[in-house]
Amino acid sequence: MFDFDFMRHGLTDANERGILLGSTDAPLNERGYQQARQAGTALRDVSFDLILCSPLQRCVETAHVINRYRRVPVTIRFDYQLAERDFGAFEGLLRAFAPLDSDGNVAETGTVESITSVRQRAEAAIAPYVMRFRVLVVSHGGVFNALNSNCTSPLADKPGHCVPYRFRDYDSPYSSCTRAEAKTLHATRARQHIPQ
Repeated sequence: MFDFDFMRHGLTDANERGILLGSTDAPLNERGYQQARQAGTALRDVSFDLILCSPLQRCVETAHVINRYRRVPVTIRFDYQLAERDFGAFEGLLRAFAPLDSDGNVAETGTVESITSVRQRAEAAIAPYVMRFRVLVVSHGGVFNALNSNCTSPLADKPGHCVPYRFRDYDSPYSSCTRAEAKTLHATRARQHIPQ
């Protein structure tokens, strides 16, 4: 079991139009940059040792903006295992036209990547670091939903853009996910050196 913090990337034009981006790359729009700047300001003094980040442009830009606002910038590690869920034939279409499961996620049909697959690859990216370092994961809504689905006490709402969430005791019978205020994210652990 382990703890980590999670933030979904800032808004893109496609997000605002309700389009499923999935593994398609897209930059932040101006509102997304504004959200990232606000998140960076809120997290300015929060003690993170490392940012783990999806390599898709919307996450990369969000992570760099957040890091720029920090009093002490940290290493950012990019891992494709944190990329958004592959929505297959539904990528690029309006979310309203995709079949949804009972949790409101895109249903696992045809070429759509399973929630289990997303969760397993995200856990594989996060697990090597969280036992030694205080980690902020910057990733996507589909990744958040997959991780949240494994919690005993999951967050009921879908994740907001550039909103911090705390996963506690992940991968245990007591796991939970909550929306976190920046002041509650302050770490008690001393910083450790992260090799480049």
